[in-house]
Amino acid sequence: MKNFEDIIQERMARMRVVMATSKGARALTTESSYTGHMQAFMRFSVTVPGFTKLPPEELARLYVESKARHWSVSTVNQFRNALVFYYRHVMSSHAPRKFHAANGFTSGTTRSLRV
Repeated sequence: MKNFEDIIQERMARMRVVMATSKGARALTTESSYTGHMQAFMRFSVTVPGFTKLPPEELARLYVESKARHWSVSTVNQFRNALVFYYRHVMSSHAPRKFHAANGFTSGTTRSLRV
């Protein structure tokens, strides 16, 4: 059985291939940013008790809340974009619709978390 780090690395390799070969190929800096955010998010996710039973949007909310004091609004937006790309293009899921303002990704929410 594979450990979580092996699974994360396989998914990041898949994400890099999708980013490089998709119709709107991303810049190398975007690829680096997205994969960095997703690796950190996945490593965080396995530390959450009962993470296998939580929906991705709940894990994302918990992750953003854990980083709120250290992240700017633009960093939250980068993470959101990485998450949407991952689910929409790498996992071929429709989950990203749930990652909008109603789930804690507004600049006002981020600012209030930083106080």
